[in-house]
Amino acid sequence: MKIAVINTPYATHIGRMAYVFAELKCQGHEVELWGNGATRAVAERHGMVYREIPLQTDFTQVMQRRLKPHEVFNDLFFSIAKEQLRTVLDFCEEYSPDVIEANARVFSATVASKLTGIPVVTHCCSGNSFSQLPEDLYGFCVKGTESRREQTIMLKLSAEFFSRTDRWFNENIAGPFGLGKIENAIGLCAPEYAIAQTIPELSKKRIAELPNVHMTGPIVTEDSAPMDFSHCQPYCYVSLGTSPWNTSEILERYRKIVQYTPANLNMVIGLGALAEKAQLSIDDERVLVLENAPQLEAIKHSELVICHGGCQTVHEALYFGKPLIGIPHHAEISEMVNSVEINGAGVRVAPSKISRGTLGEAIETATSEDTRGHAARLAAALGHADGQRNILALFARIESRISHT
Repeated sequence: MKIAVINTPYATHIGRMAYVFAELKCQGHEVELWGNGATRAVAERHGMVYREIPLQTDFTQVMQRRLKPHEVFNDLFFSIAKEQLRTVLDFCEEYSPDVIEANARVFSATVASKLTGIPVVTHCCSGNSFSQLPEDLYGFCVKGTESRREQTIMLKLSAEFFSRTDRWFNENIAGPFGLGKIENAIGLCAPEYAIAQTIPELSKKRIAELPNVHMTGPIVTEDSAPMDFSHCQPYCYVSLGTSPWNTSEILERYRKIVQYTPANLNMVIGLGALAEKAQLSIDDERVLVLENAPQLEAIKHSELVICHGGCQTVHEALYFGKPLIGIPHHAEISEMVNSVEINGAGVRVAPSKISRGTLGEAIETATSEDTRGHAARLAAALGHADGQRNILALFARIESRISHT
């Protein structure tokens, strides 16, 4: 098969799926990466053909503005879809792929599928972001659910958000072009711990009812990067994500975490190419800062993980039974952190509430025997879900269907 992978400018939106594509390539499939920005480096690293999709939207500038959720969709994700569409269609005609694979928010792929008849597969880390699935909600929903009153307010705000984005999408994408049919949607999580669980009205029940959503399990594989973390122990691994929502704020958050973490605990910080080590300006012998950390290795030997709540880091931490402290910086990952806390495997700390007291208390709770026990329980569930094997099996079924048509 010839598989066209369409991505937004940030390589992290491919994430661990890159290892699936590399394996598909080893199996003899032709895999091409269509995108721009940091996606070129991913294509080169994994030996994929790279094709540039021009993009006028200033992705970084938009991401760093303080936008309401519906503005993020309107000004960013939908704008990218409209800009990419013509080139994607031209590439589909010129290079004739058998399957289109796309990040969950690359709407141009679904429209291209509709207009060309090429089946589309979409992937999403958390399983609560299948934004372009017909009849489904967007999942970009909840900031906090600590009380019934807050839950009621968030449900009301979510309804307004869905209404605005639905209207824009219908007028600009679905109406003129038709909505592409998602053949298969992939959630890189274990079925037992698949999606945001605090507000079933908004995500879990509806996604569970969609027959084309496959919860595959996390992809736990990484390039060989031997690194000895024994000299850092005991340490917590800290990663606050790679999407530049506001880089200066995120860097300041790292500094606060270093400042308020108890002296008996060392730290390994993985910047994930968000910024250069020099920008962090941390001079502390307890702290090891890595611009590109071997994340799985760093997590494996840590006492706990402090993260922003991104699904990849959350599931990798829980895969190894590590308790979590989640410091989310937008609604969707806040919902993931809520889910971890409700399952007893970690603690949620609001970014505005980071202090010596709150962080010290969170670390004490996260490293308690009770929290470690819940993390170990989730590790057992995640350990039975081999995401890479399951996704490769899915592509094998797709290949079989294509060969019989």
